[in-house]
Amino acid sequence: MPGIETNFLKGGWPKIPLIYEGAGRLELVDPGITIKGKAKAKFDRLGDGVACIECDEICFSNQVDRDLIQLFKRNSLSVPEFYKLKPLLDQISNNVIKEFVVKSSNGIFSLTTDNLIYSYDGKNNRIVLNFLNSRFSSEISAETHPKYMLLPITNFIPSEFYDSDLKFRDHPLRTGYGDKLICFDINNNPCFIEPIINYDNLQKELFEGKCDRETTAVMIIDLGTTEIELLDIEHILDLLSLATGSEIGVPWIEYTNGQGKLIKRIHTRLNQWSKFSKGHVVFDDWIPNGIKDIIAGYWSSPYRNSPDLTAIIGNIVKSGFYDLTTEDQLSYLFRALDCLCQAHGLGKIDLRQSLSGDQIEFVNEAYDSFRKKIHSISKEAANNAQGATEKGLFDDIKRLEAQRIILQGMANSIDMNPPYMDNRYGRKVAQLLNDFMLCDVPIVDAFYKENRRPDKKKSLISILSYYRGVTMHKGYFDFQGDLYLQNDIRRVRKHLHDILLRIILKMLCYDDLYKSPISYEPVTLDWVKPTLVFSWEEIPGKDNGRLIEFMLQELGIYLGRTAKIEKNDTDNIIKIYNGKTPFLLKLNDKKTEAILQIDDQIIAKFIAKMEGDKLNIYKPTSARELGYIDI
Repeated sequence: MPGIETNFLKGGWPKIPLIYEGAGRLELVDPGITIKGKAKAKFDRLGDGVACIECDEICFSNQVDRDLIQLFKRNSLSVPEFYKLKPLLDQISNNVIKEFVVKSSNGIFSLTTDNLIYSYDGKNNRIVLNFLNSRFSSEISAETHPKYMLLPITNFIPSEFYDSDLKFRDHPLRTGYGDKLICFDINNNPCFIEPIINYDNLQKELFEGKCDRETTAVMIIDLGTTEIELLDIEHILDLLSLATGSEIGVPWIEYTNGQGKLIKRIHTRLNQWSKFSKGHVVFDDWIPNGIKDIIAGYWSSPYRNSPDLTAIIGNIVKSGFYDLTTEDQLSYLFRALDCLCQAHGLGKIDLRQSLSGDQIEFVNEAYDSFRKKIHSISKEAANNAQGATEKGLFDDIKRLEAQRIILQGMANSIDMNPPYMDNRYGRKVAQLLNDFMLCDVPIVDAFYKENRRPDKKKSLISILSYYRGVTMHKGYFDFQGDLYLQNDIRRVRKHLHDILLRIILKMLCYDDLYKSPISYEPVTLDWVKPTLVFSWEEIPGKDNGRLIEFMLQELGIYLGRTAKIEKNDTDNIIKIYNGKTPFLLKLNDKKTEAILQIDDQIIAKFIAKMEGDKLNIYKPTSARELGYIDI
């Protein structure tokens, strides 16, 4: 609360609100006005600020009526006086701030920026400035080379803070919470995040909805010799948001010397716009190094300076908020995919690129012939309409003109959208997945091929195009009485969320475990891929154990370590005995698929792939694993 000393750091840093009070100077641009007087700037714990300056001395660069200046200095105005002064007040209120400075006992507060919102208060003879997200600096000390950057961070509630790194034990900017930190490097600069002293109470209040935003921790960065841009800081906050499932912000930034003494404070709010909401946690306490590794990967990422990074991560984080409707969650997912497709240059897909040379030539000739015929008919319709007009055939003019418009529109449409150019949303997403080597599309397509949908859509491409159209244009799904639609959208939503996480983590050069919205246990980024079960040449032999373990863990079939396994290479059959009737694993004639069955009942299908001198048998990722079949 304002005026109460908080305990962010040992010793009670900082006192809230942050106040700068002293001699002030305000310069406006057009008309050029300089105002001097007592000034005060005040910021609350979330970075919201307001300032005012009393109009003790006013200097106009342009000629202004002296009577108006005297009225401007008055503490109160009558109605006629106010309307006489109003044109000048309007000029001031629509002006641009060139500079605002407050020289206070605790340093110099200064602003050099444009287009702040402010107003004139005639009763108290002062100018009031309401700060939005402009950038100000407070020079507290004459020192010019800070050692540490300190950022109070809001709504940061990770799954766990981990044991302290010994090198930070005696750090001057420790909060005193205990021996719990999250330690990592920012561009090779040592950094740690520590909860503030009353973290446990603030965490409870946020979860219970008693407050929207609170500073829960501080991030300390050793500046060393490496310069760190504010854009990088914003992206680090994005990464923390992605990791914890909540939007993380900073109300201001401080710079200190090696003893922790404040040198400078920058008032700028970073990534701090919405209230606290809990979403999907990507790195939980089962993945203790997740935050450290994702930040390390960011510095080597080719997308580090991408202007799209914040938008993509922001939409992914919001899509996981538990308090949103299904439509809102999907809208954030589709926005993230839109941004990714645009960032990777995926617009219309030329379907000819997968054809042979003869096929491309045939398609081009057929399209060109059709296009010329439509243009010919369109031109003929235009001539007919013109002729009817010249002859005064008023009964025919309207009909012929309508035909001309329709045919001309068709001709223009064919020119702009050739049939071999695919602009479907789902097609662009499928290409995006292909570019990132994700093999989800054929898995889902195979599932829908064997499990017909009520709407008869057969591919992930058409499903995504349909769901995006409803979400972004209609705005809602008619769930009433349609249990299939509810379940299918739930599955697709979780799958899209997982796809986006895999893509963004790959973009950030992260290649370890993460928590998927689909899986209950941490998985690797390449978990959606065929899994090697055994090599055909190693059965019977050293891969017996792998096959027996797979049948137990994946199929629930207990064979025991002493199970008898035989192979007939002539018939391409492996027999696995667990009783009188053996399990049969049969290769097809092309040796591209193996089928496991017993008594003609198919239990599982496998991918067979010749790699070097070995025929390897893989288990494909199933629709069940992607969440499309309820367990």
